[in-house]
Amino acid sequence: MTLINMMDRLYADMEKRVGIDRVEGSLVHYKQARATLGKFIEAKFKTKDIAFGQLTNQFISDYYEFLITDCGFASNSTRKYLAILKKACRQAYKEGYADRLFFANYTLPKLQIGTPRTISPENFKKIQSLEIPKEKESQILSHDLLLFSCYTGTAYADAVSVTKEDLTTDAQGSLWLKYHRHKTKALAQVKLLPEAIALIEKYRDESRDTLMPYQNYKTLWDNLRKICKMAGSTQMVSPHMARHYYASIITLAENVPIDVISKMLGHANITQTQVYARVTQQKLFEEAEKFAEATKDLVLVL
Repeated sequence: MTLINMMDRLYADMEKRVGIDRVEGSLVHYKQARATLGKFIEAKFKTKDIAFGQLTNQFISDYYEFLITDCGFASNSTRKYLAILKKACRQAYKEGYADRLFFANYTLPKLQIGTPRTISPENFKKIQSLEIPKEKESQILSHDLLLFSCYTGTAYADAVSVTKEDLTTDAQGSLWLKYHRHKTKALAQVKLLPEAIALIEKYRDESRDTLMPYQNYKTLWDNLRKICKMAGSTQMVSPHMARHYYASIITLAENVPIDVISKMLGHANITQTQVYARVTQQKLFEEAEKFAEATKDLVLVL
């Protein structure tokens, strides 16, 4: 058992769990970790793979520098890849392929909590109003899945898996989406906007349990790139940015209390939700700067 062989096995195991207790986004991290590790080994050892007996304590530090310097990854991305490497070493030791547990005492880089990237209101309007030719059914579905997430705050895995059983009506007749998040199993509760209800009605199909049709994650990504280009968006929009849009623009910007937003998004604690406040504050500063620029030549007359 070699290091790359173990990485391949971890990837294969993760692939089998997608749709059960893992999402496709997690699989991408394993694929990227395996690819970068393979490049690192070729660059440093001039071979395609190495045995666990060849590992040294310096190996993981050099791999970290390779990810940052040669690959240009951000700290949070490198943290994920290093964690997968440690997992491979832990599995090898557990199964007797390594005589010691490598990198057990290596401390992963601190997780950097930054401002979540969201869709700007200007680009959202461009994408929302885009008319896609009827024959482009796959792109139309990608477009609608993105909008559904913008209007409900659902992540990709939840947008394609929420069912009719997750819909409830309150005493006032309002329709709610109550579901357990695919990623954390936490309960999320969202009062549906008219736009979200319209999308559910558009795709209503009695032969299908899910509210929205399923679309492969890679297909969704590829289609969104084309959609952004067609719409003239100045951003390359990702599926998860739609969840951020709901949390920061639709809710916080409309003065919905942050503790309510936390329950709507299915966050384990309010600290996770508070990062979205930075997006709204940043947007306010941007708008203030635009206003200052637009009015700089005005003369006050008393």
